[in-house]
This record gives sequence, C-alpha cells and structure tokens, in this order.
Amino acid sequence: MNVITYTEFSQVKQELIFKIMSAVETHKSDFAFPSRSIYIENQDT
Repeated sequence: MNVITYTEFSQVKQELIFKIMSAVETHKSDFAFPSRSIYIENQDT
C-alpha cells in the first residue's frame, strides 16, 4: 500500500493536469469553459 502526503498528491495532480493541457494544445484544441448570456428587457413601470 502506498501512502502519500497531501503535498505529494497535489504535486502529482498538478503535473498530470499540465500534461493533459499540453497534449490538448499539441493537437490544436482547447478546453470549453462555462459561459452565460443574460438578456435584460426594458420594463416600463
């Protein structure tokens, strides 16, 4: 059984994320990000 500290876990996680990002960029792709459009109607009161 391998037991690692939170710091070691965070370092491995960060390295993995950077490798994934690099692979995506190498293939000329990008990540989607959430967006929202809000339309406000003029209400005469």
